Amino acid sequence: MSRMPIIILLLNIVFLNGVILPCYCRSLPDQPKLEVIKGEVASINWVESTITIKYNQGNGDNDEVTLALTDSTKAMKDNVYISLQQVMKGDKVVVEYSDDPASFGPVEAATIVIAPSSKY
Repeated sequence: MSRMPIIILLLNIVFLNGVILPCYCRSLPDQPKLEVIKGEVASINWVESTITIKYNQGNGDNDEVTLALTDSTKAMKDNVYISLQQVMKGDKVVVEYSDDPASFGPVEAATIVIAPSSKY
């Protein structure tokens, strides 16, 4: 019996395990870390799907940031998911957003949590 087919089979297994399979088994790229901002809804633009949050910087200065609202943006109030349309100007909010420096797109709001008025 010839040993050549066995050697070829073993070489193929080693090649697949060492070269091909690791390419398919790599983990997904890291998701951008979510940043958090706490502030007040300054405006919502439903046409452009954006929300502007007014917040206080650490040095006491006020600033605003505009975030994109996407299909995956979630809103919560009292630990219950609500419609984005229920978020109103003046609401005190905590917003998680992804700021991926590798992305050229807008900064996207991931989660908007409306704070109870007594808790903010």
